[in-house]
Amino acid sequence: MITLMYKVMIVKINFLKTIWVFLSLYLFVSCNIKKVDKKEDKNTYQIINYITKEIKKQSLLHPVFPPSPDKSSYTYTTRDSLNKYKYFYEQYTKKKIIAFEENMFVIPKNNSLFINNCKINKILTKKRLSINKEKRIDIDKISFSKKDSLVYFFKKENLRKRLYDIYFLIGFSRIIFNDNFTEAILIVNVSYERLDSFSILFYLEKKGGGWEIKCNKRLLIS
Repeated sequence: MITLMYKVMIVKINFLKTIWVFLSLYLFVSCNIKKVDKKEDKNTYQIINYITKEIKKQSLLHPVFPPSPDKSSYTYTTRDSLNKYKYFYEQYTKKKIIAFEENMFVIPKNNSLFINNCKINKILTKKRLSINKEKRIDIDKISFSKKDSLVYFFKKENLRKRLYDIYFLIGFSRIIFNDNFTEAILIVNVSYERLDSFSILFYLEKKGGGWEIKCNKRLLIS
């Protein structure tokens, strides 16, 4: 009788040990997943902030003026220079509405991630296959100038009509990171109020705690 009770007790102890091991393993894996998700989220919004500010900066630095009737006889004057600075100042100081596509889209499988004269980590091109779902952008996590407004643009809206109200519309793909979150690749779509639009493939590296564009390629201009 005692031997039987002892055996039952041993079985129970082993069963409890097994449960404890599985629970410990589950908690360990869950904690690691949460850490990775938190790290991905942090780096995602660092990149979104950085790219959005770069797009805004480029749009301000390249004002477009109507050409002179006779280009051959036209001389760039001090007044032209002042007009250019005036334009820049007005664009810089006025309130802007920047619209974000609601969801980060999945990079299409037929989109090449190749950029001339740029060595891209092969791990990134392989990891793209594991990203197959869109992800909603939280504009509350985007830190921008207080004088600017950030809004969502929804697919059902009329783009042509909406572009008269906003400075530019920007859409991000899901960002593909390497395991250490030191390299990233993504596609960004941009549309301006003048109805010109383009897509850019960006390859970024993290240096000194901040993201930098290593290289990029225009994919589409319309």
